[in-house]
Amino acid sequence: MRYTARVSRIFLRLAVPVAFLLLPLAVSAQEIYVPRLALDSDLSPVIAGSLSSADGFVEGKGPLLRLTYASVVPLHMFIAPMINATDYNPGDMYAVDLPAGSEPAEIDLTALTKWSPGMKRYYVSFLSGGSETDAEIQNIEIHGGNIGSTIMAAGRHLFQPEPYWVSNVHFLRGRRVLGVPLAVVGGMLTIVLTAVVFVWKKKRLAPALLSLLLCALVSQLLMATDAGRLAFTHTKEWLTGGTFAQPQDLYLVAADLEEAQQDVDVPLSITVCFDASDYEAKLLRYLLAPVNVSINQTINEKTSHIVVLPSAKRDPGEETETCDFQDRVERLEKTYPSGTRVYALRHA
Repeated sequence: MRYTARVSRIFLRLAVPVAFLLLPLAVSAQEIYVPRLALDSDLSPVIAGSLSSADGFVEGKGPLLRLTYASVVPLHMFIAPMINATDYNPGDMYAVDLPAGSEPAEIDLTALTKWSPGMKRYYVSFLSGGSETDAEIQNIEIHGGNIGSTIMAAGRHLFQPEPYWVSNVHFLRGRRVLGVPLAVVGGMLTIVLTAVVFVWKKKRLAPALLSLLLCALVSQLLMATDAGRLAFTHTKEWLTGGTFAQPQDLYLVAADLEEAQQDVDVPLSITVCFDASDYEAKLLRYLLAPVNVSINQTINEKTSHIVVLPSAKRDPGEETETCDFQDRVERLEKTYPSGTRVYALRHA
């Protein structure tokens, strides 16, 4: 009972100062928006539908980005931490949807996987679906930052699910805590814990080795949890809808074109039509190699098929696409659930 009472008193003494440290984060006059990883969803319709844009850089240290803007249409905001003065990793891009209006807003930068208290330069971009918009960014600044916000960010990063990074090889880059790889943080904590147990147990080797093993198991469990969660999500998506993460049904498109190649003696020549990121086009070229797949959206006399991705712009009521090919269409081979279409073309 005495031990329990003592622990309770210590907890209460610590709870009060910690609460005061965290209080500024809980009280805010503006709505706080939590960015989402841009590659977690298909943003090609947003990019394709963008008629006006503006971008730049913002500098400052802190966990919150305060934004004062006015716009009659919703804005799509993208933000990424800078690697150096001029470059950023597109895989670190996060997205925020801002409603129309003139209300101030705050962006929670600690949601960024690589956020750290020392980070001070970000790339920001705003997209609008209106060709003529009165959107005005009146003020943008980074502020806040204290021990409480840092503690909260560290806890958030520790339990934040591992993001899925799209590449030719799909992989997990590893969790980070305040910008430091969790492997480094966990390794240091493992060494400290093992040393403490070794001394506490009067330099007995067995308890120290047991603590080392337990730390390794916890690390492996975190990685297995992330990998298992993503594997379950993507397997379910593939089995129920034939789509797979950002590429969606592109793997089915590749399989159908491979089958079409087997039915003819003349090598296929394919052009991919898109109006956003060329990721899907490059992935299709990778999946169909050594079949000729052009991603420069040019059509010549040898082009046999054209793959029109959902991002390709289309004029209302017209059959004109980003790629001008309508005069050579022989037939529509297939339309996929995502909106991707495959056309067979007549020889020029």
